[in-house]
Amino acid sequence: MTTLEMYESVQQLFPDLGQTQIILEIDRAQKKFCRKTKVLKEIGTLATLTSKAYWDIPAGLVELYEVELYDSSYAPLHKVDEDIDWYVDGDTAAGKIGGQLRFYSTNGTEISTIPTSITYILTRYAKLPTTLATVATALDVTDDDLTEGIFASVLESFYARIRLPLGTDRGGNAVVGIDSKMVAYWQAKAREIELDAKKWINKLDSTERRTRNYQHAGLFSLPKEHTDATLVAAATSWT
Repeated sequence: MTTLEMYESVQQLFPDLGQTQIILEIDRAQKKFCRKTKVLKEIGTLATLTSKAYWDIPAGLVELYEVELYDSSYAPLHKVDEDIDWYVDGDTAAGKIGGQLRFYSTNGTEISTIPTSITYILTRYAKLPTTLATVATALDVTDDDLTEGIFASVLESFYARIRLPLGTDRGGNAVVGIDSKMVAYWQAKAREIELDAKKWINKLDSTERRTRNYQHAGLFSLPKEHTDATLVAAATSWT
C-alpha cells in the first residue's frame, strides 16, 4: 500500500478525520513499525579518519549493530589486531540512541586519532523512516506484506480512540462507543505482521558476514570478506 492508498482507505472508514490527522497517524505507525522490527537498514562511512576519533550519531538511528574496519585495499581488519574498539557515548532520549560514536584502545584508553592502518570505517545500523509530510510522500517501507502491518496499526489506533455507532439499545436509542472487536482484530493483525517482519530480519541477520566465529581459545574473528569502493562511496557519511 502507498501513503495515498492508506489515506483513502482510512478516510472511507472515518470520513470526519482530516488529512493532516490521518497522515500524522500513518507517520507514527510507520516509525513505530520500523523501531520495533528494524526493517530499514543503512550503511554509513566515517569521514575525516585522520584527524578525529568520534562522530555524531545521525538523527533517526534506532540501533547501531556493527562497526567494520577496512584497509586501503578494502580488506577487513580486526579490531583486536588494530588495538581499537568502539562505544556509543550518551543517550539523548529514552529508547533512542544519541550522542557520539567514540573509539578507544583495547586496554580501555580513549584515543584521539584512528590508527593509520585503518582507511575506511563502515557502520551498519537500523533507522527510522523519513517523516511523512503529505499524501504524496512515499513510505520508506514499500513491501506490500509489511505495509499491511503499518495500515493495521493505523486502524487499531483510530478504532481505539474514535466512538462509533454500535447499534441500538432496548429502547431504540443509538448506542455509541469504542468498537472493541475491531480494536482487537487490527491489534492482532499488526502484531502478526510485526512478528513476521522480525523473523525475516533475524533470518537475514544470521547470514550476514558480521556473524562471530569463535576461534583460537575464545578470540572471535569475522569472515575475511572484502568490501569495495562502490559500497564505501554509496554509504551515508557521518561527520
